Amino acid sequence: MAGALSRWSQRAAESIGASQVFHRLFYSNSTRRCDRKEEGGEIVPTWNQLSEKHPSTPELSQLDRKCIYTGASIAEGKLDTLKSVWENSSNDEQEVLIEVILQSHLFAGYPRALNALSAVHEPGRLWEAKEVKDLSHWQKEGEKALSAIYGSTAPLLKRRMLALHPDMEAWMRETGYGRILSRPGASLLQREYGILPILVIQQVEAQLKSHLLGALRVGATEKSLFQMLGCLHYGFVGEGAVMKAEAVLRSIVEQRERKKRTATQ
Repeated sequence: MAGALSRWSQRAAESIGASQVFHRLFYSNSTRRCDRKEEGGEIVPTWNQLSEKHPSTPELSQLDRKCIYTGASIAEGKLDTLKSVWENSSNDEQEVLIEVILQSHLFAGYPRALNALSAVHEPGRLWEAKEVKDLSHWQKEGEKALSAIYGSTAPLLKRRMLALHPDMEAWMRETGYGRILSRPGASLLQREYGILPILVIQQVEAQLKSHLLGALRVGATEKSLFQMLGCLHYGFVGEGAVMKAEAVLRSIVEQRERKKRTATQ
């Protein structure tokens, strides 16, 4: 397994031209054993353990990593890890993380989202409602979010969704990208860092590719996305799921490089 991980880390690093940095931060940390809490044989890491293995980098801040771990914890039902991340977050960070939890019902389902909300619930703490009743507001904001995340492919996505079912297209635009992902409290990039781990864990390649591209459009870098995958290896997903996701990301990087070369010829 260590050999496979070494090859995985090396390929990822070479794809982004940062072999030494990526290898040192994620291969060495992900394969080193440390004390950990286990439930039913599964690793249930604490925030301190996750922070030790994957410290902040110029590409991934502490809050970025907390968004990643929150999404992953919800997808895998690791509520002790979620609670540990939450309890080691400031009030300002929690304002962002609560948005990651709320939006998770779109990708992980209502049961997972409700369990996550229960895990971080603090008796006596009241959250401010951010709902806007005007549907036209969410339609407009949904269009803006779709354009930001999908770029020139947004019209194609909407046509495809209309072909599948017109109600699904309306829900995606008005509810998913409007009412949910356009809410104040978290940036689109922070929201993507909460979404991507869920898609990696679910192994849904088409949606993962779309949101990796979307993350790049709203401020992520190739390095930060490879590092995001490195964060998921310890305590969340198996080697197979990470390597599949890394292959999707590597194909995106290679396609972007080909476009750059073509543009300069």
